[in-house]
Amino acid sequence: MASNGSKRVRPWDKIRAQPLSDKATKVGRDSQSLEDVPPVEVPRIAIDGVEFLSDRFYLNKTIYDDGIATSASPGGVGLYATATSCTNACRCGARCPPPLFDRSRLVAQLNLKAAILVSYTVQPSWLAKEFPTLLGPHANVPTLVLHGKKGLIADPIHGGAKKYKIPTKDEQDDSSFTSQDEEESPRDEAVQNCPAPPPVAKATFSSTRNAAEKSYSERAFWTQVQNAFIPSQHIPRSRTAWLAEDGCSLNPSLIEHRVYRRGVHHPKFMILLERSGDVVVVVSTSNLTEPRATDASWLQRFPAARSSRERKLKEEEDDFGIVLTNMLEAQTLSCRKGHVTPMGFCRQELGWNSLRDLTKHFDFSKAQVHLVATIPGDRLSKTASPSELFGRQRVSAVMKRLSQGPTPRLPPILRSEDDRLIVQPTSLGSEWTRANMTEVVRSYLGHEDRDVSKVRDAQVFPRLDILWPTERFMKAYRTGFAGRGSPASVVCIGDAFDTKELVLFKENEGYLFLSSDTFSKIDLSCLSRMAQYEVSVPLQRSCLPPHIKSICRLFQGNDYRLRQDYGLPKSEEIFSYFLLTSACLSRGAQGETLTQLGSRETVVSYANFELGVLFTSRLQGRASDRVYGWKPAQCMCRNRPRTSLIHLPVPFSLRPARYQSDRDDVEFCETPYFHEIALGTACVGNMKLTPYGSAIANQQESKRIDIP
Repeated sequence: MASNGSKRVRPWDKIRAQPLSDKATKVGRDSQSLEDVPPVEVPRIAIDGVEFLSDRFYLNKTIYDDGIATSASPGGVGLYATATSCTNACRCGARCPPPLFDRSRLVAQLNLKAAILVSYTVQPSWLAKEFPTLLGPHANVPTLVLHGKKGLIADPIHGGAKKYKIPTKDEQDDSSFTSQDEEESPRDEAVQNCPAPPPVAKATFSSTRNAAEKSYSERAFWTQVQNAFIPSQHIPRSRTAWLAEDGCSLNPSLIEHRVYRRGVHHPKFMILLERSGDVVVVVSTSNLTEPRATDASWLQRFPAARSSRERKLKEEEDDFGIVLTNMLEAQTLSCRKGHVTPMGFCRQELGWNSLRDLTKHFDFSKAQVHLVATIPGDRLSKTASPSELFGRQRVSAVMKRLSQGPTPRLPPILRSEDDRLIVQPTSLGSEWTRANMTEVVRSYLGHEDRDVSKVRDAQVFPRLDILWPTERFMKAYRTGFAGRGSPASVVCIGDAFDTKELVLFKENEGYLFLSSDTFSKIDLSCLSRMAQYEVSVPLQRSCLPPHIKSICRLFQGNDYRLRQDYGLPKSEEIFSYFLLTSACLSRGAQGETLTQLGSRETVVSYANFELGVLFTSRLQGRASDRVYGWKPAQCMCRNRPRTSLIHLPVPFSLRPARYQSDRDDVEFCETPYFHEIALGTACVGNMKLTPYGSAIANQQESKRIDIP
């Protein structure tokens, strides 16, 4: 579903590398029969008989997907229109869509001894129904819920219902130092019926149980993680000193040294510890709320570790467990006063000495992805190891490491200077300038170190595309979705374009966050990189508002050479890498480059907690070669190619139309979707460049002219 009538062709769409010349040297492996090379076994998890492979991500199942086609049932609205049947077990994405991931079914079939669930916001009553073995009234699995929702607590009233109140200053403890949420608003627990406004209150629970919480598992602990960090000089070397006398909460003496940041606790992941000794890790873009939007998840089961010597050797090759441990330790140091910490939970329920036991108990050496974490604080680039870097610095370091050596995993053939950087957020932060946006682009494209990379900013910045839905897209979604179901099943997304009032006073409880005020605080050069979010064709599922967040390096090099030299099957798109993440496009999530006082060294300052997984293509002339792409040209299930092509179910178009009709234009040809248009901001600043803002300005001007 395109947001405009006809698809415009971007100038760079026409730039394609020429086929391999006669004088060029082929660098791929020889064409020996693959029958002599054993296939590389990819870890997988079966859910209700359907296998989910760990070298790719899957779109999440929503409450609207019952009856909508999946890989086991053809048909459905806009779904793989060319597919005649999905009963032939096509798993490569050419003929049938990949299955939809249902996290509740995963949890239901696991025999768990403990679980850690992490989110920005939570819906406790829905969670108790969705995960009865973890959070239901009769659950007996110890479960720690880490969330970032501030300012609301549960208070019991008659009949088992709940009312909500803002805590007093005494009840807030140290949370009074934190800021307001800047990126996401929670979904309401009730079904949203248009046009009635949704309720605004949400429940979060402290670890101290009250009468209202007795309907939930007594083994569940609800902990708020604040956006703060403790400078390293104030962190005791002995991790046992991190905890208070109760052995679970954070030592109050450490809280005194906290530095608070304006940001959000935004990661979404699960650590599911099985009684068998294995652990299942799920990294997602979905909160612990009722699934009503397009989200995606990655999952993998890791076995129990063997010898310590073998574990140490494997850690040198992969740092998945180290990065996950660093995240949990940072969350421990940021837990609200008196709440159960991840370290305290693992000591109490698992008998661990510290969170570092995570890498001792489990073998993460076969992780199919690289973890990309973001933790509040200031990070140097040149002195830290890759496992100690975060966000875009981490991506840059990983890609640099994979590009080095005599047989790099990511050879030059997969890294073209024409590659595009596609950033697809669900929230845009304010006060972006060309300078700080360019720093972000340089990191993701591997030009972060200016002492090494001589690529100029003017060459890097134009390679960026920021995907954002238009108001036309959202209106078409609302209209189309309303026609497919009863009013009670319709998601109510507030219409910011009230032509009578010319202003939206109430913030929409939705998934996309860009206000008119924020829009006017973004530099025009950054707005020029905006492109229209459009759904991919064919669709895997019905059109829903995006909550998935991603950043990818879209390959623009010689795909003909990849097919000839490496036997790569043809696909519509190829990725050097694809990052599925919780991070949006704000400076708190992406980091801001600053110069230290009294020093010439620069640091990247982060304010958010975020977590993502990085999928990287690899070409080494080995059986493990794989390239990530989208929309294979033909089915590869029966004939194994020399190089595996892994289809990622990207739900949006990777060749988007620009918001400007011409490269030199500053006016928008489409109006971006705004969740909020504040009073007096509809036709000022950058808003005047949008069709909506221009129309409002013309209306106001005509009214002034008509006044005698």
